Amino acid sequence: MEWAPLPQYKGGRIRAKPVLQRRSRTEIALDLLLSLKQGESLPTRMMYSANLSWTVLMQQIALLTSEGLLERRDRWYYLTPKGFGAVASYEEAKRLLGEAAIQPVAHELGRRI
Repeated sequence: MEWAPLPQYKGGRIRAKPVLQRRSRTEIALDLLLSLKQGESLPTRMMYSANLSWTVLMQQIALLTSEGLLERRDRWYYLTPKGFGAVASYEEAKRLLGEAAIQPVAHELGRRI
């Protein structure tokens, strides 16, 4: 995590807040699919693994289920073949582009975070 430049005050400096970026809906969906691939199939475990609130988790589950990327059996969720394909495509892109190309860019600082 990078720190923003410190603003000047009359005789000293104050500590700046860290520059944080929100995840896109795609990144959230990928985090959720990756948590399922790693074996987290109960909703609460998926929520903690993907670092989501319950509301966002339920919205993403509804979206991913409607797109056919995951399915529910009893209390558990599972990746469908289409979901495994999406995760495989993401991992392939990550491998080809390298880890640095996947990292978000802090536009305000003009450097990678």
